[in-house]
Amino acid sequence: MSFTPLAGIVAVGNRCMIKPSEFTPASSALMARMIASAFDASEISVVSGGADTGRAFAKLPFDHLLFTGGGSVARHVMRAAADNLVPVTSNSAASAQ
Repeated sequence: MSFTPLAGIVAVGNRCMIKPSEFTPASSALMARMIASAFDASEISVVSGGADTGRAFAKLPFDHLLFTGGGSVARHVMRAAADNLVPVTSNSAASAQ
C-alpha cells in the first residue's frame, strides 16, 4: 500500500517519509532495506517504531500526509495533522464517516 502512492510522490520530485505499521516488522525492515539501497535518506526514508513513533510522526508539519491504516488510528492521525493544518489523504473507513 505504500509503493503505489510513493511512485507518484517521487515522480513529481517530492521527498517522502514512510512510517510502516509496527505490526509488520519483517515487511517494514525489508521496505527500509530496499528503499535505502536505491534512494538517499533525504529523498525517501523509512521510520520504524511503535505507537509512540506513529503519534510523533503524525504531528510533524508535513506538506501532506497519506494514511493507509485502520479507521480507529485514522482519527488520531487526522487530529494530530490538524494541529499543523496538514492535509490528509486516507483510505480508511473513518475518513468516510
